[in-house]
Amino acid sequence: MNRLTLKITAVFVMVLCLVFSSCAAESDNNATGDEISKTTEKESTVAETTQPETNPKPKTDDNNILLIGHRGYMGQYPESTIEAFSGAFNSGFDGIECDVWETKNGDLLIQHDPTTTRTTGKKKYIWNLSEKKRSKYPIVSGGNTQNYHSTKLIIPTLDEVLKVVQKNNGYLLLHIKDIKKDIKYCLSKSGRKKIISKLKKYGLKKKTLIFGGKKYVKPFVKKGFKTGVFTSPSKKKKFSLVAKWCKKNRVNTLVFANMKSIKKSGGGKRVSKYLKKKKLDFGVYKTPTGKAYRYLCRIGAWFSMSNFDIR
Repeated sequence: MNRLTLKITAVFVMVLCLVFSSCAAESDNNATGDEISKTTEKESTVAETTQPETNPKPKTDDNNILLIGHRGYMGQYPESTIEAFSGAFNSGFDGIECDVWETKNGDLLIQHDPTTTRTTGKKKYIWNLSEKKRSKYPIVSGGNTQNYHSTKLIIPTLDEVLKVVQKNNGYLLLHIKDIKKDIKYCLSKSGRKKIISKLKKYGLKKKTLIFGGKKYVKPFVKKGFKTGVFTSPSKKKKFSLVAKWCKKNRVNTLVFANMKSIKKSGGGKRVSKYLKKKKLDFGVYKTPTGKAYRYLCRIGAWFSMSNFDIR
C-alpha cells in the first residue's frame, strides 16, 4: 500500500507540475502579446503624429492669367492712391501696377506724372517733393475724386503701397520712371538699393515685376528680380530685336504697350509661340475689354493690365 500510495502521489505531483507549467506559459504569452499590442499602438500613434500634413495646392485653370490693376483700380477710384490700390484687391484683382519716383532727399513716391499739376492743381515736379511735404499737395482732381472731397487724398510712399500688396498677398508691377526729353531724370544707384531693400523687407521679391526702359531694369537683373522691358514695336523685326535683347540680358518679360503692339508684332499666336521658345513671359500694359483679356488667356500671356475688372 505504501509503495502504491507513493506512486500515485508522485504521478499526481507530476500532473500538477505540468498544469502549472502550462498556465505559466500561457500567462507569459498573454503578457507578451499585450506588450506587443501596446508597442504597436504606440508606434502607430507616433506614426500618425509625425506623418507630415499634405496641403495640396488648389487646381488652377491653365488659361487663367494675372489681372493687374493699372495704377490701382483707377476705373473706380482716384488713380495711384492707397484707396485705388486697396480697392483693386478688394475687387478681386491679382495685383497692382504703380510708378515710382525718387525725390531729391531720397524718398520714394508713387505717382504717374512727373508733375503734380493734373491731380493736385498745383505745379510741382515730383522729385522736388518729399514724404513730409506731400500733405501740402492733396489729390483733388482727376477721375473718381468727386466722392473724396471730404477726405484728404495724398500721394503714397512706396512703403505704404508695399504694405497693401503684402497684406493681400498680391503681385506688384513696379514701373521705374525716367524722362529723356526736356528734363532728364532717372533713378539713382541709391534709389535702386532702397527699392531692392524694401521689396525684400516686405517679402515681395518673388511677386514683383520691375519694368521700364532697357538700361533702367538691368541693375535689378543682377539682384535676381523678375524684370521686364516696356515695348511698343511697330514691326515684326523690332519685336524680334527686343526679344533677343531680353534673352541676351536675362530680362525675362516683354511688357507690350497695348493690344495693337501685339498685332504689329505678328499677332498673338506668333508672339506667344516665339516667346515660349525663348522662355520669355509677356503681358499687355492696357487691356480695354473682356474680349481682349480672354484672348490673352488663350495665347498664354502672363498678365493683363486694365483700369477695370474685365474678367
